[in-house]
Amino acid sequence: MRSWQIFAPACRFELTRLNPIADVDLGYANALGVPSHARALLLIESRDQLPEATRLMRESEGPVRVLGEGTNLVLPEIIHGLVVRLTLNSVSLEHLPDGDVLVRADAGKNWHELVSETVEEGCFGLQNLALIPGSVGAAPVQNIGAYGVEVAEVIECVEVLDWRTDSRLTLSAAECGFGYRHSRFKTDLAEGYLILSVTFRLGSLRPVHSAYPALRERLLEEGASGPQAIFDAVCALRRERLHDPAEIPNAGSFFHNPIVDLPTRDRLLAAQPDMPWFKVGDSSFKLMAAWLIERAGWKGVSRGAVQVSSKHALVLINPGRASAYQVLGLADEIQNSVEKQFGVSLIVEPGIWL
Repeated sequence: MRSWQIFAPACRFELTRLNPIADVDLGYANALGVPSHARALLLIESRDQLPEATRLMRESEGPVRVLGEGTNLVLPEIIHGLVVRLTLNSVSLEHLPDGDVLVRADAGKNWHELVSETVEEGCFGLQNLALIPGSVGAAPVQNIGAYGVEVAEVIECVEVLDWRTDSRLTLSAAECGFGYRHSRFKTDLAEGYLILSVTFRLGSLRPVHSAYPALRERLLEEGASGPQAIFDAVCALRRERLHDPAEIPNAGSFFHNPIVDLPTRDRLLAAQPDMPWFKVGDSSFKLMAAWLIERAGWKGVSRGAVQVSSKHALVLINPGRASAYQVLGLADEIQNSVEKQFGVSLIVEPGIWL
């Protein structure tokens, strides 16, 4: 699939019919590039296979885990149980009388492909989220966000399969429990549910978001505005600042930007007047994790085969394909250092399958 080749290292196993593949090397199917093997991998290529797939999932003797494009995960050396991956990637559009468009995309659709295609169609709302690696099915789990926009703002509903009962549910955005990099798919819907598709409400008259400082500066430099200009600017910024995981293994942002209260913000500003911050609520403020990590002296620092990126301190790169434990060891050092220096806790962003 073209999207897999662009946004993650090439997958080194062949698609088969609905028979789990035994002992699959996932070292080249996760963006962080950690060595990993799945005891069994189940590839679902069509909706017709879902009844049989749910049976196999229920009969699994070990845990059932869902793998998208492996762009926001830390995998263990051995994954026991059954790993499931959907390759469904169709997209449909429904034009509404009010001018909005409902865009329904299968979970296996590559995220950036969807964003690019919707912008080309004049369906705006996703342009700030361009070039985020991963699949559509992973987007609501993490409530992905970038450059002042979160995907929850344009999600209409999410179609899920409860594979334990072979029943399908359609959850509204409100029922998904979205928060900052959070959803119910990380809590009570994390086990036993498989996201099949996501429907977005987009439209040509959707308001654009260009207030994020780096994005605003780029648009002013280009003398451009509007959704297409935002899409182009976001792509350029991400290519300048972030590593392509197909070239240098990485899982993107490795830590959440911390949210703090007013006393914490004021305490930090008294000692660090140049610290960037953004108001996100009546008494909540977002700090930049990359700034904290860089100010703590970690930018470019290596621990064996894993390194804090010299381009962006929020990214851990793994050119030597270190193990998950080596990567998490460096992350732990960074967390302890930032906690000690600033009194702020950093939370790891990628999912950890250990």
